[in-house]
Amino acid sequence: MRIFTLIILSLSAIAFCTAQSVDGPIVFGKVRNVSVGPDRSIWLTTQTGNVYYTPHVDSLWLPGLQTNPDVSYAGLAASFDRILFFSKDTALIFGNIRCSPDASDRNCIYRTVDGGLNWHAVQFGDKGAWVRHGQVVGGGVALISASSGRIYRTTDHGATWVTLPKIFGKEKEAYYRAPDLWSFHYMNDSVAIATNRSDHLAVTGNDFTTATRIPTPLDQGLFDRVYKPYYLNGKGRKYVDNWKIDKVRIFRDSYVIMQNGTMYQSGRDKIAWKASSVEVFDFEVDQASGRLFAVTVDQGVGEMDHDFNFVSWAVVATGQVLQSMRVVDDRVFLLYPNYVDPSGKDVVREQIAGMTVVEKNHRASSGYYVFEVTPEGVRLSSVRAQ
Repeated sequence: MRIFTLIILSLSAIAFCTAQSVDGPIVFGKVRNVSVGPDRSIWLTTQTGNVYYTPHVDSLWLPGLQTNPDVSYAGLAASFDRILFFSKDTALIFGNIRCSPDASDRNCIYRTVDGGLNWHAVQFGDKGAWVRHGQVVGGGVALISASSGRIYRTTDHGATWVTLPKIFGKEKEAYYRAPDLWSFHYMNDSVAIATNRSDHLAVTGNDFTTATRIPTPLDQGLFDRVYKPYYLNGKGRKYVDNWKIDKVRIFRDSYVIMQNGTMYQSGRDKIAWKASSVEVFDFEVDQASGRLFAVTVDQGVGEMDHDFNFVSWAVVATGQVLQSMRVVDDRVFLLYPNYVDPSGKDVVREQIAGMTVVEKNHRASSGYYVFEVTPEGVRLSSVRAQ
């Protein structure tokens, strides 16, 4: 298989590839994720409640839904995270969304049935919660998870929702000591895995009517726990460490997770975790084909085969950290920011109980790059930001 290499040195170095973005819109608000429609349209959603899209990687960017077309974060009624697509016409926006501008609870999503021309709020639960993750299984079925610790299911393309049984409680050792349901993955309508981002994993074969806890790589002694200080609500804390699980997926007969910055895989019949043979930064399973794709720490992009060997397609080196990864039709889509200050600076917030709390200062972004990667090559689109 051919290996393609793409090295990006600066925005000016790739201006010839991105002329289509010069006259496009300016993105207002920070973008955390890229979303991709079944027609390969590319969508960016901002934390200030705005949507931008391009019909194709080679097309102009256009403004979509604009709830706050400004740079201000004050008094926001909606903070968008990502879009789920049932079809090119029917889709859902999730994040932290009020059901109306004057509502207090944030327990809604936005839904469109006309390809994003019009959106309306749909309530998914009875309490306010930030929606963390979502997945369309097919046939009008989709699921979202929230900071309330719940998974919510729809069978009618997002028009109505039901609440599934709680999987994790407010456990003493949990990350932030909260029931936050961070990531899940359904292999089909009933077989799934979930995590609350702490050292907790649960699997099910009946749509979480019941759930079974399984050991984690930390439980099996594959790395040592390291306590770190954390600054939360004006207080220094010591119980947050390196055990958090950032992503869970099911790949064929294996569970695949990201814990302590390492990709681990285990057979589903017997839990025996094994670290990946390459350092993986992020990974994703294509819902349609079931294939597993990955981005490595050294910025290789490609596929993991049946034996979890990495087959590189390309190297995408932007000088920035990968922000989001999506897979549609066995194509890998990557979102990278283009920072005005590419390095940032360490800022010491406070000395608390002998702990030094350090944060990165805010780095302004001048735009975003979206790459579409296949074995045949790499294509690029860019959009300006403010």
